[in-house]
Amino acid sequence: MMTRLKLFPTLLLLFMAQLAWATDGGTFEIKVLDENSFLFSLEASTTETIEISIRDEFGQVFHSETVKNSKVEAKKYNLKQLPEGNYNFLVMYDQHIKIQEIAKNSEGIQINAEAMKTVYFPTFVEKAGYLDMDIFCNPEVEYYIQIQDKENNTLYDEKIDAAVNVQRRFNLTKLEAGEYEVVVQLRSNFFRELHTKKVVVSPSIVAVN
Repeated sequence: MMTRLKLFPTLLLLFMAQLAWATDGGTFEIKVLDENSFLFSLEASTTETIEISIRDEFGQVFHSETVKNSKVEAKKYNLKQLPEGNYNFLVMYDQHIKIQEIAKNSEGIQINAEAMKTVYFPTFVEKAGYLDMDIFCNPEVEYYIQIQDKENNTLYDEKIDAAVNVQRRFNLTKLEAGEYEVVVQLRSNFFRELHTKKVVVSPSIVAVN
């Protein structure tokens, strides 16, 4: 683990074919339709919007859409116009991303159920002057945490090495009055996700937005 504290050294306290899956966000299903296309369904998610994209292994986006619904019913995706290669089908909902690898070759498209990955977003909970952060890490993703003040000065900077679960407790009472932002960046070869939590500190009140 690499950690750099520029200010407030006591800011951080550590806590040590048809393919269908029932997941914590509902039933996620992909069905190969023919050599160039597949059907995707998602049921019982709790979110009101679902972000869907198709990217190659280098991150180039070939398709992107937002579905304003809590479920998707047998939506068809045709990869006929894409060259042969390896692609990733990303579905973002319920505070995580499902990533399904899809290979396209001269025989058509192949989907390996065992190759599906889940990347969870960080969760934040405020508790009486502290901000608790919890991340269930994927070893194929890099995680970076920063705390910045209103002038974009970095007060805390950490890269998280591969771990199953990471918890951090930030002591907000050690900060001077003002506005701050906790920034968590998730990086892989083919996607970048940025998650922020704004914090307002006053002499008698700590508020998290």
